[in-house]
Amino acid sequence: MNRSWSCRAAFGLAALLGLAQPIVAQQASAPLPGWLAGCWREANAGQVIDEIWLPPAGDALVGMARTVRSDTLRAWEQLVIRRSSNGLTLEATPSGQPPAAFLAVEANDTLIRFENLTHDFPQVIRYQRLGRDSLLAVISGTIGERQRAIEFDYARVACPGS
Repeated sequence: MNRSWSCRAAFGLAALLGLAQPIVAQQASAPLPGWLAGCWREANAGQVIDEIWLPPAGDALVGMARTVRSDTLRAWEQLVIRRSSNGLTLEATPSGQPPAAFLAVEANDTLIRFENLTHDFPQVIRYQRLGRDSLLAVISGTIGERQRAIEFDYARVACPGS
């Protein structure tokens, strides 16, 4: 092995690890995505998906989602984004299944991306604000050997009871 190459490689790795620390620290101190608060809806072909997020309080955002087709509840989900020792964490409990936690790996004023690479599906959950009244949510990951992504194009709607 070329000793000068291995020293450069070790130095490069140390520099890379040094650069990674501020990124992790930045994610740990990232603000809660208050821009997510509100009521969001996607409606097509007789199916309506609502996702509702309460404004940040108690260092958390609490949300819920439901899918209704032909006046029948098809799916529902409880959601919480809160600060943990590792940074922002999304806890999702879909349709009575056990909760799954996803750690924020990217967060800014228009995007938040969560990952849990050990989860079955999805492994990635991403919310992106496209404008004041438009939100794109994407769940993605691998099912078997196949990569899959499901997009939800939400529009802001009046919250029930408003």
